[in-house]
Amino acid sequence: MRARRRAAGAVVACAFALAGGGTVDAAQVCSTSTLLLNGTPFPGQTDSHCAAPPDAASSSQSFGFVDSTGLGAGNLGAGGGIRPGSVAGAAHVSINQEGVIETLYTAQIQNQIFDAVTVDAPALAGTAGTAGTLDVPIHVIGGFVGFAENVPTASPALPPTISGGFTFFCSGSFVGGCGSDSVAISKDDGVADQLLDESFTMPIPIVFGEQASYTATFRLGMGFRGMHCIDCGVDTTMSGVVDASHHGTFGRAIVRDGQGEPVEGATIASAAGYDYLAPEPGMLAIGIAAVGALALRRYAAGPARPPRSPQSRLL
Repeated sequence: MRARRRAAGAVVACAFALAGGGTVDAAQVCSTSTLLLNGTPFPGQTDSHCAAPPDAASSSQSFGFVDSTGLGAGNLGAGGGIRPGSVAGAAHVSINQEGVIETLYTAQIQNQIFDAVTVDAPALAGTAGTAGTLDVPIHVIGGFVGFAENVPTASPALPPTISGGFTFFCSGSFVGGCGSDSVAISKDDGVADQLLDESFTMPIPIVFGEQASYTATFRLGMGFRGMHCIDCGVDTTMSGVVDASHHGTFGRAIVRDGQGEPVEGATIASAAGYDYLAPEPGMLAIGIAAVGALALRRYAAGPARPPRSPQSRLL
């Protein structure tokens, strides 16, 4: 079963607010990689970094474990990075256990940009102080892949489930938001592949001649939930692998007036120093092995692999 929603509800994105309505002198980009057990971060398994543009912020976290009872093993990894105009991330979970009771393992990467823009339209008389919109197109590509299976000695009440989601969410110093989008995937006890190819617009409300600050959040999570057994024997086993990745770029922004018409000759001053009207095709690459963003691969279940070390780098 696949679910698709154009809202921020399925995977909740947290946004850090810039100085509400005030002047922002410096922009920031932040990246956070988190590994979770039943929705709660593993102790010490969060990596978070921020940077001042034009520098990129990146994060990476990996964790391999062997069950203290000797029943199984697993590894989780997440990594990503962001700079103005470009964002990328990947997540991985691999589990192989016996006699498992329902447990959710999740790897998550969240990237955020905090910027403030001032738009002027000198070619149009009397625009200062009037409302408009800065429309920033964003294109995200990537995908999800997962394989889950169980071999119970008795029928489980709930089979293993693989699930994941990508969420974009924007808010700012203005009333109302500046866009959201989400894609979710879920599959019980089997294989689930899904390409991620989303084009959407981040409409930033502006007042010509005045600064508007915004926070854009990009979050990718991939999870594997073990089966829940009412009466499982000691030979019951469960295994699975899930992967996801994404890469997004900003396109050329369009300045619109209060009637939604394009404004020619507008200028945009960015606290991050980013040129919204002539964006560079800068790319961020995530070096997590076996994560195929454009050519999804199907994984056969097997023993959990050694811990991975996801790394982020700016190309």
